[in-house]
Amino acid sequence: MNSGSIAVLGRAMWDDWENVVDDAPAKNFGGPAGNVAAHLANLELHVRLATAFGMDENSVTYQRYLTAKGIDLRASIQKTRPPPRIRIRLKEHTYSWADNEDGFESLRLVDVASATRDCDAVFFADFPLRRVPQFPLGQRLYAAPQRTLSKGLTTVNDLTRLKWEAVFLNRKEADELERKCPISVLSTRIPGFWIVTDGAMPTELYHHGSKTTHPVPPATVVNAIGGGDAFAAGVVAGLETGHEIRHAIMIGQAAAGIIVEQLACQSDRVNWRDIDSRRGASEHADETHCSGHNRIF
Repeated sequence: MNSGSIAVLGRAMWDDWENVVDDAPAKNFGGPAGNVAAHLANLELHVRLATAFGMDENSVTYQRYLTAKGIDLRASIQKTRPPPRIRIRLKEHTYSWADNEDGFESLRLVDVASATRDCDAVFFADFPLRRVPQFPLGQRLYAAPQRTLSKGLTTVNDLTRLKWEAVFLNRKEADELERKCPISVLSTRIPGFWIVTDGAMPTELYHHGSKTTHPVPPATVVNAIGGGDAFAAGVVAGLETGHEIRHAIMIGQAAAGIIVEQLACQSDRVNWRDIDSRRGASEHADETHCSGHNRIF
């Protein structure tokens, strides 16, 4: 299922868990761009990651891990400060910044033009779109604006001046955008897919002003944080390997289901074999009307 090359731009982070000792993962890799890049590499895409690492031990460990996956880090930068660390509170499915450092300032040093040159596709994972130039025709663009919306680093104008293959939003982000312009209207301005996830509620797909919904398969949730990154990566991998959007959404939902059922935000189980197995199990469950689990991402 090998496809072309994709550049991923955004933050890599180090995750810590509050009140978790015995079951905490040994490697706390996280951050939207780090998560997406790792998932896409597991799904056999050729990945280039442009992010900001520090010179601390955690950064060195993270870079070795990503390099072992075949991810090209030459577009990433090195800075003196460590990457952001977040403390995850499992009971509330929330997080806070450990050092009052969210990492956005460091992304100013990333050379967008150089990082994306010669790639077939580009994924902006929580990357400030105000800094993004126009792109040549034929280069497929994806975006998950995430916190850049609430911080004012990405605006409606930023989202409408580029031609996206897909834009990924959770319900909160979609509601924030819709105070300025309905998603259905945005989907008429930009002819790509606008995809909204909302926990256990069906995934919403907007395209050319129309809306369809796609039920979320059941998952026993351990940690919902990171599920959205896995979903977006799965959808992108599906589209980049020739799947139609309906099937790509199912791939994304399966990838998200794998991640939310564990503590860590990354997993080697986000691969084609395990995704296909999970999709098959979900389809069987739907056919037999099985239910009873939480469904969150």
